[in-house]
Amino acid sequence: MMKRFADIAFTPAVAAAQRRNGSREIGRLLEQRPSPAALGSRERDFVATCESFFIATVGEHGWPYVQHRGGVAGFVQVVHDDTLALPDYRGNRQYVSVGNVDHDDRVALIIVDFAERRRLKLLGHARHVDAAEADADLVALLAPAAGGAVVERYLLIRIESFDWNCPQHIPLRYSPADLASRLEPLASHIDRLEDLLRGAGIEAPERPDAANPRRPR
Repeated sequence: MMKRFADIAFTPAVAAAQRRNGSREIGRLLEQRPSPAALGSRERDFVATCESFFIATVGEHGWPYVQHRGGVAGFVQVVHDDTLALPDYRGNRQYVSVGNVDHDDRVALIIVDFAERRRLKLLGHARHVDAAEADADLVALLAPAAGGAVVERYLLIRIESFDWNCPQHIPLRYSPADLASRLEPLASHIDRLEDLLRGAGIEAPERPDAANPRRPR
């Protein structure tokens, strides 16, 4: 059984800030929500399409540290009912997050889908598993996402709590794949219009973007 997000996040100082700003009643309602038993289908589906996220750790001096992690969709997988697993690729070799997790395993994640303006916050306990010592099933599960990248270790995060954030102020941004899927109907419509023009004996005008010529027929 997981904890309510409010049970972890709404500390006495946070509750006091809510009272000062007139939102304490909303906070109380959130504190009364049932505790989730596990990550649900909505969360699992969202994680499965994730291509990047931000992870915060805490160092020995008490300072938070935030790092971006990215990969192809599927590089983060839900294993069991409450655990995320992902490959930890070789990077700048500073190992700040690695050292912080060794000292304090508490982490916070934010996963954002900019195209759909959705945002999921997760709190959990993380641990690293060296690549040479990882379970064969885990390696096989995450191998397709690794490509040719060097995997130094795997990161396992047991989720303690999660919360869907409001979509306010999330900038609308599209990946190349998002744009391609959204523009395909328009491109098909233009093709049909050009066919109609040619059928009527009218030469279709050149498309303005030379980098995107007419599609081959």
